[in-house]
Amino acid sequence: MFIKGRKLFRIGDIKMQQPYYPQPPQEAPQQVPSQYPPQYQPKPPVELGRIFSEKLIAVFVIVSMILMFVGVVICNASAVTKVTPTADDIEGAAVAYKAGMIVLNIGTLLLAMILLLGGILNKDIHTHARLGMLISAGITLAWRFMAIWGQ
Repeated sequence: MFIKGRKLFRIGDIKMQQPYYPQPPQEAPQQVPSQYPPQYQPKPPVELGRIFSEKLIAVFVIVSMILMFVGVVICNASAVTKVTPTADDIEGAAVAYKAGMIVLNIGTLLLAMILLLGGILNKDIHTHARLGMLISAGITLAWRFMAIWGQ
């Protein structure tokens, strides 16, 4: 038994002291509470072919045909029916005719654009239907160019 500062110790009770080396603080892993939503996961990019779905193509075809119809109605309504028209009547008819042609050409452009892009990009549509869309877009554009150049 050893006496250390007036206390009695047995040899087994004395512990060797390890040398002190400062260690870097260890970071505890952060745990997200369950009340928070999970972290943002980026969505995969959308293919262009999926943008031009069958429903979207059908809606745009109908809208463009309505625009073309309204343009033709405005053009036909612009006709001067008076026996002796005045200058204001002729000028108003010309303005209405030009407005109808603008609406008709916008509808034609929209129709040709949606048929071309839908026929090229949408791989879900049957091959023959896609070919028909491309041919009809070409015929529509040719018809409008002939009508514009013929005037």
